[in-house]
Order: sequence, then C-alpha cells, then structure tokens
Amino acid sequence: MAIAVQINPDTDNPECPEPGLARWPAVDQFHVWLIFLPIQRQIEEEVRAMRARIVWAVVLSVIVLAPPVSASDSDTERVSLTGLTAVSVVVEDLSSVAQKSGLVGATLQADVERRLRQAGIQVTSDADAYLYVHVTVADPGASLPLPYMVEVALMQEVTLPRGLKTRTPLQTATWWVNSLGMSGPERLRAGVTDKVAEFADNFVRAFRSVNPAANR
Repeated sequence: MAIAVQINPDTDNPECPEPGLARWPAVDQFHVWLIFLPIQRQIEEEVRAMRARIVWAVVLSVIVLAPPVSASDSDTERVSLTGLTAVSVVVEDLSSVAQKSGLVGATLQADVERRLRQAGIQVTSDADAYLYVHVTVADPGASLPLPYMVEVALMQEVTLPRGLKTRTPLQTATWWVNSLGMSGPERLRAGVTDKVAEFADNFVRAFRSVNPAANR
C-alpha cells in the first residue's frame, strides 16, 4: 500500500534558508512505524532464510563428513554372540516427528522379531540379552529434509575384569551397527523401515557366524 505525503512549503519560517524551500513536518511514532513496517518484514524474511541456510549447512556437513554406516561387527564383537540361546527386541520410543511421518514402534518391533524367528533365533520377552532398536529423527523446520539415525545393537550383561563386582548387572552393547540418512517426510517411513530390516539381517548373519547350529 503506497502512502502519499504532501509537504507544504513554510516560507514564513525563519529557519528556511531560502523562500520556497519546504521544511519537513514533525513525524510521530505511528507514521514512522508505517514507513518502516515493510522494511522490518523484509529483514525478518531474510533472517528466516539465513537460518534455513545455516540448518542446511549443518545437516549436509553431518551427512557428508560422517560415515554413512558405522558398525562394531568384527570377529571380536561377534564372539560375544556365541552361545546366545534367546533374545528379546526393544524399540526405543519414537519422537513425534517420526510418528507424524508414519513410523510405529510396534510395527518395527514385530518386523525385527519376525526376521529373527525366521532365522531360527528364539525370541522371548524375558531374555537377558536384547536387540535394541533406536531411531532418532530431527526436525530442522521449514521444508527441509529430515535427518535421521538408525541404530541396532545387541545389549547384554557383562562382567568386569579382575573379579570386580557391581551392585547391579552391567548392560552394554557388544555388537552394533548404525547409519545416518536424510529423507523427506513422505519417504521417511519407508527409508527407516528398510534400514532397520537391513540391520536386523546383519545381526542374523553375525549370530550365525558364531553359532553354526542355528544354520541347520
């Protein structure tokens, strides 16, 4: 909206150096606000755009600089799976962002349990060792893709060397694999579900490599 302002010359004012020169009238705060409102809105839009660019830079640096897949799946870690008779499956509670994209913890758990059973691994709810599924989804805001991390780890009780004992059993990850990714909200559910399934299959291969009887 354009605002027209008419300024009348004040030729009788002694402050005017020459007759016919206009002298600006006093401007109150309301008129100043009207004048600078469009400028303020433009600044706010530029700040929002700058924040979005910063978030993009941080997200891309994490994805590019960090390895896409990290794992503790060497022969040393696989030995810790030797003799396991049963495992349970625990899925960490999903964030609201993940749930809005269609991810359901119970669905992920059921799929992992099915893959383990099909591989001949006994799955019980009260097993000491458990396969821990952790999905983290960040929300950068605006229309940016969603960065996420998927981790699957085998948690079990361990004992300290030198005969040391603790008041409560120590639980730690003796085998794990994780991955970073980025996806739009419409593809997040499929991407995360596929990655969890892939890591569950990785665990099956690791388990079978040190438990030959499970291959029969």
